[in-house]
Amino acid sequence: MASVTAESVVEATLKSYAALPKHGKPSVRDNGVPEWTILASISLTLPDACSSTATNGTQVVPISIGTGVKVLPAARLPPLGDTVHDCHAEVLARRGFVRWLLDQATRVARGEEHAGLVLWDAETKRFSLAPGVQAWLYVSALPVGVAQHVLSC
Repeated sequence: MASVTAESVVEATLKSYAALPKHGKPSVRDNGVPEWTILASISLTLPDACSSTATNGTQVVPISIGTGVKVLPAARLPPLGDTVHDCHAEVLARRGFVRWLLDQATRVARGEEHAGLVLWDAETKRFSLAPGVQAWLYVSALPVGVAQHVLSC
């Protein structure tokens, strides 16, 4: 498998983000001050065997993208807990990735069509990513707290 570079992960993330609708993205305010946000993604790298469109032996596929910069204060939390409390980009990207993993595992367990990137090992009774598939985290700014905790499931 060709080596993946951080630049290829960033490039794939920015390309996917640019393809999203303009609604909700930072813009320039009426007073000329540009808005900004932090962008995060979790991407999978797929070796040739997993993809017919791979270039240089590896394809980078952003699975989840999130933007955001804040946490709701305790005073604004609803009593039913039906609001996303932590809106940091890396937290939102992680949540989307976990949702994708759960969806893929459910499809595998039910025998439904799936991406083929999540596999069930009957011997260990565990799901795992397919051989050669790697997960990469990209954050456009330093994450809050200790980065090693971002992807712990």
